[in-house]
Amino acid sequence: IDATPVATNRCLRVGLSTPGTSFQVYGVQFEPGPVATPFEHRPYGTELALCERYFYKFVGELFALTYARTGGSGDYRVVNFTFPTTMRSTPTMNNVTFTGGGSDMQIFANPSGVSVIQTPKSVANGTSLKNFEAEAEL
Repeated sequence: IDATPVATNRCLRVGLSTPGTSFQVYGVQFEPGPVATPFEHRPYGTELALCERYFYKFVGELFALTYARTGGSGDYRVVNFTFPTTMRSTPTMNNVTFTGGGSDMQIFANPSGVSVIQTPKSVANGTSLKNFEAEAEL
């Protein structure tokens, strides 16, 4: 630390000048104000779950189930996905990739998960949901 703290300081500056060294900081909690509160140490899983309430990114592939319609009007494909953590509100779905042909893709999302339904006249085998983002920001 290369400066003496004064009442007007709003940051902490740490400088390293030795090449090839590493510096790790652990167990630090910064807060505004003159009074420190008890240190909070949350496990990684808890911190991840708190973050996943606001944003979840799926990278991979989920294969669709095929359902036949009554009346012979064609099949439809469905992919259901349950989020690992219930989101804080109904998320906006972004960058959704659904493969396998057809048209009329519908996305139904709620805080617990998402269903993607594709209602083509003819669908290819191997229809799948690849990669998506669910965002429930403030």
